[in-house]
Order: sequence, then C-alpha cells, then structure tokens
Amino acid sequence: MILEGFFIYNLFLALYLLIPTLLLITSTPPKRESFFNKDYFKLFFKIFTYTLFIVNISAAIYAVLVLATTEYPDDIFTGLYGTSGFGSHSLSVVNLLVATYYFFIKKFQKFAFFFVCGILGFYGLGLMIFILAFAIVLLPILLKNVATLFKVIFIGISFFAVVYVINPGNFDYIRVNIAYVGVVTEGYDYQDEINKMKRHRRTWIPRYITFLDGSRRLLFENPKVLLLGTSPGTYNSRTAFYLNGDFIGNDTFKKLFNYRTDYHRNYVMPILNRNYLENSSWNDGTRNQPFSSLVSIIVEYGLIIGSFILFLFFSSISKARKVIQNKGSSNFVKFIFFYCILLFLFQFYFEVVEILLPMILMVKLLEFDQINKNGTINADPI
Repeated sequence: MILEGFFIYNLFLALYLLIPTLLLITSTPPKRESFFNKDYFKLFFKIFTYTLFIVNISAAIYAVLVLATTEYPDDIFTGLYGTSGFGSHSLSVVNLLVATYYFFIKKFQKFAFFFVCGILGFYGLGLMIFILAFAIVLLPILLKNVATLFKVIFIGISFFAVVYVINPGNFDYIRVNIAYVGVVTEGYDYQDEINKMKRHRRTWIPRYITFLDGSRRLLFENPKVLLLGTSPGTYNSRTAFYLNGDFIGNDTFKKLFNYRTDYHRNYVMPILNRNYLENSSWNDGTRNQPFSSLVSIIVEYGLIIGSFILFLFFSSISKARKVIQNKGSSNFVKFIFFYCILLFLFQFYFEVVEILLPMILMVKLLEFDQINKNGTINADPI
C-alpha cells in the first residue's frame, strides 16, 4: 500500500470506513449467562422494520404527490428517507433485504409488502442483483423437492407479473442492458472508448465495461499497483469520488477538497464527470458508472491486501452462517453473502453505511443469539 502523492484525507476517510466494518464483522460474540435466550435480533429487526414501514408509507404518499404535480418524475419513492446518496435505490436495496428474511421464515404477507416497496424504488440493477442472489440460495433447496419447485415456478411467474404491472420499465432496463453488453462483441477498443468520453460523445458500449478493462490494465501492467495498490481512497472508491472536487455538487465542499491521483484522473474521471453528463444526454445510469467495491479494494490496497480484506469480510459471514442452526435464518445469512458480493461488484456499497451496517448487524445479532441459546434452539423470532 502506498501514499501516492500523500493524499492524507483520502487515506483517513477510506480507513475510517474500512476499519470499523472489519472490526465489527470479524468480532466474536461473547457467550454469557446474562445474554441467554434474549433474542436481540428479534428486538433489532422489529424496530428496524417498523421504522422502514413508516418510511415506506411516507415514500408512497410523497410519490403520489409528486406524480400529481410533476410531468417526468425520477426516483420519487423516497419520503422520509430523502434523496441524498442513492435515494430510492438505497431504500429499494434495504426493502428487498427485509423482504427476503420474511420469505425465509414464511411470513409471505410481510414479504409481499416489502418486496413491492423494493420494486417501487425503480432500481433495475438492484432488482437484477436481488433475483440472482435469491436464485443462488433457493436453487439447491428446490432441486431436492420437486413439489416445492413447481410451487416456486408458479410464484415466480406471479412475481414477474406483479413486477410488470407495477413497473414494466424494469424489464425494459434488463432488455436494453443485455443489448448494450452485446455491442461489445461487434467491436471494442479501450482507447477509442476513452477518447469518445473525453470528447463528450455518447458511448453505446456500457462504460462500466470500459472501466473494468481499464482497471485490469492498470492492475496487471503496473507491478507497483498490483502489489501495493494506488493507496486507499484514490482510485474508484466512494472516498475517491467524494474528494475529487467534481462528484459533490456543493461549491464550498469542492473548494475544500479537490484531490485526484493520476490513476483516478486517467482511468476513472473520463468515464464519469459532470461535464460529460451535462454535454451528452442519455449517458448516465448504472451501466455507465465506474463503481465497484470489489475493484476499489483490490486496486487501492493491492492484490494481496485487498484480497485479504475481502476474505476477512466474506469468511466472517460464512462463519456466522455455520453457527446459526435455524434453516430460515441460515438461508437469510447465505442470501446476504451473495447479495453483498453482487452489490459490491456493481456499486461501492462497501462504503455506504446505511446499506452495509444493517446487514452486518443482522448477521452478527443472529450469530450472537445462537451462541447464547444456552444449548436450546428456538424458532425464528419474527
């Protein structure tokens, strides 16, 4: 790991977001008699879902008001949650997370409510990630039970029907993105794509693919980056964007923080910057964003340390799942494992506290409660 150009603010902010996360996820829950059979997960999840329910109702009311007054609204399912950060997209991720737990403990009415709220966030990529993670967890279970498999097929058809009725744009999003990815096979040149971006021209090949290619080139063609990284918070992490003087719109913040390493300036900034978006319409969206926590951790910390960080995080989730004996809770933690992998691949959610912290707390509280069952296995709490 190196301090490229001594970007000390980037280093401190990146480590501030990284270290507490690793300390929490790798911590070993204590086993004490005073904690036996307390069901702390039940208390936390009840408070969390009640709060989320209120936020969802406020989001629905706000959405109706906006639809009545605005001709072309965007990301309106927010309400009390607000529009900062990822706005309705973050709320969608959280709703789908809660819906999944209710599914695995067979509370299908509650599952339906939070699932529909997740769809109303109009987050096409988030819905794709949810479906993939959900399918990975369910597939081994279904293959063992043919009757259940047919039931799930029926539910799945109903599911897609509901999604289409509520938001048919999600299917258009998936179809369009598959078509854009297919353009790569028709002819792709990395430098040509970068030159188009610098001239503020629209690119038909998703810029996320160009970003991945550039990151691969940087990592494997620069031994220093491969071994030591570009240094924390200096490539494509959320920290790098927040301190680059372009991503944050606040003028005062932009004057105080304007730090860009050559790596960020040459490999990331051409792909996403305000001038580019303002000069080329229909050129935004998740397929064109150079966001990925998996990439940022590997490139910024180097292959060895970055891989070790990811190993610590995901192995801790896997370890917690092995401790949890209830099948519903165990499958939920398994879902979180794959949900995080996919979310980290396509966004920088490792640094988004409002997304990652609830997931970690749920995993650790389930593990904590299981360790303190005092030799008994209770039913699922909710």
